[in-house]
Amino acid sequence: MDASLAMAAYNGLKFAKDSLTTLVQGKIEAESQAKILAALGKLGAAQDALFQMRDELFNLQAENLRLQQEIDRHNTWKERLASYELETSA
Repeated sequence: MDASLAMAAYNGLKFAKDSLTTLVQGKIEAESQAKILAALGKLGAAQDALFQMRDELFNLQAENLRLQQEIDRHNTWKERLASYELETSA
């Protein structure tokens, strides 16, 4: 999952949460209101989980970049080392 997909999912959840909040603020039956409030709670939990996933994705991407740079440095050193020849004195 990339950051744009996480943001799109967040925006979808926010829209659903805002829509349900608007319904609660209107005049509706108490039973319906209880169900909508339960759905709002679940949407809030989903948003929180999505934020945590986005943060973890960011951390993993940063770690991946660091490791790629470390591999590049290692490969550069190996190439430099390969350009030398061992000479023995007679």
